[in-house]
Amino acid sequence: DSVIEQLADEPLPNAHGLAIFAVADGAAPLLSVMPFAAPLRNGLTVSTSPDIFPLLQLREMYGRFTIVTAHPEGFQVVEVNLGEVAIRAWTATPKPPSPMPAPDRTPTAAAVSDIQPQVRLVERVLTKIRSGPLFLAGEVATMQRIRDLLTPASIDRLVGAVPAHAEEALNSTAARCLRSLIDFEADQAFELSARVVQEARRHGPAVTGPEASLRALRSGTAQRLVLGSNYRPEPGWISDLGAGASRRRLRPQHYPGGNAGTPEEVNSRVELIRLAGQHRIPVEFTVDDTLNEFGGVACLLRNQPEQIAQQLPPRYGRCLLYT
Repeated sequence: DSVIEQLADEPLPNAHGLAIFAVADGAAPLLSVMPFAAPLRNGLTVSTSPDIFPLLQLREMYGRFTIVTAHPEGFQVVEVNLGEVAIRAWTATPKPPSPMPAPDRTPTAAAVSDIQPQVRLVERVLTKIRSGPLFLAGEVATMQRIRDLLTPASIDRLVGAVPAHAEEALNSTAARCLRSLIDFEADQAFELSARVVQEARRHGPAVTGPEASLRALRSGTAQRLVLGSNYRPEPGWISDLGAGASRRRLRPQHYPGGNAGTPEEVNSRVELIRLAGQHRIPVEFTVDDTLNEFGGVACLLRNQPEQIAQQLPPRYGRCLLYT
């Protein structure tokens, strides 16, 4: 009822997905409704920590990117973020005066005057937007002229170019760029997943499985976290020291790594995401079936795995003197 009341007070005409976080412990109840222009997969998670896994997937699929629409009449800088399309800048392309009509000439890039001032304006806007993938969309010849004038920093961000008519709706152009971006990032994530699995098989700087990945994240040696898109672990147990997680459903009578603390129930997916965010570790999602054979989760490491796999001696930190 509280969710319905909150939605009734705040109309959401452009919302295609909702994320709802609720805490009802009796002392400090909390209800937060987050609308998104992009759709969210239906799901429910009950855990002691907020499950932001669907939000990370949403950001991965509908993340922020920029489009520069290029037509002989003018350019637009469009920012797309989680499904929302917003025009950040627009500039018209001046055309040189022509005393003689030229009905046989088409409005191609050859008929457009020098576009260098307009591209400089586009570059200033791109500098403010800073990071994120970049697309060119519009007439092919005009896009090529813009590309030749872009700075190296913008070229590094450029993912692709999408032909588009000037009459095409902006949302339609953004949707086509998004599909290209999804395919590009899926290929990148698949290559990273294959690399991590290969490194783990030859005992290189990578580990697989939730237990080893948790240790890598807690120890600060993880460089990148790779999760299968369908990773749905069962709740397990983890000690206060974070020595690892068990896949057992029942509370263990004896936990090898929990001698310094009481084990507590944990969802390893939630814990992996939380640790990655805490240590600012990038998270990649992949549909690689090979990764599922290794537990659906892996970490690319900064150091060799044997540097963190060695267990600490029982008297670590003590100094014994013999006389």
